[in-house]
Amino acid sequence: MASLTYHIDEEQYVAALRLHAQLRPRWTHWLRYLMAILGVLIFVTSLRLKTYWLAVGGAIYVLVATSSFQMYVRPMAQRAYRRYPAMHQAQTLELDDGELTMRSSQGESRVPWNFLIQWAENAEFMLLYLQPNLYYIVPKVADPDQAVLGELRSQLQAHVGPARK
Repeated sequence: MASLTYHIDEEQYVAALRLHAQLRPRWTHWLRYLMAILGVLIFVTSLRLKTYWLAVGGAIYVLVATSSFQMYVRPMAQRAYRRYPAMHQAQTLELDDGELTMRSSQGESRVPWNFLIQWAENAEFMLLYLQPNLYYIVPKVADPDQAVLGELRSQLQAHVGPARK
C-alpha cells in the first residue's frame, strides 16, 4: 500500500483553486473576454459623448471582468483557509487496488474508485473530484520522485479515465 503525507499551505490552496477555475467550460472564459470588450466599448463611447460618469462605470466594468480572481476569489480563498483550521492539518493519501483513503487528524475517508467522477492535474497539483465543486487537493511537491503520484495517476487512468484538461 502506497502512502503520502502532506500539508497544504495558503498559497497552495489558492493555486489549486486557480487550477479548478481554469477547468471551467471554455465558453465561460470567452464570456469573461466579451464582458471586458463590452466594458471597453462603454468606456470609449462615453468618452466620445462626454458622459464621464458612464466612462467611470465602463472602466470599473473592465476591471471587474478582467481581475475578478485577484479582487474577489483570491481574498475569499485566503479567508476560508485562515478561518478553517482543519485545512492546516497534515493529510495522508493511501492507495489500495479497490479504493483511495484520505486521512487527517479529523477523520478518514475511504473512497472507492468509482466514486471519483474526474481528476485533473498541472505541474503543481492533482485534483481528485468527488463532485463538480468538491475535490481533494494533492500537491506534487509532497512526492518529488513521483513514486506514489505515478501509481495514483495510473490507478486514476485505469478506474476514472483520462485527466480533465
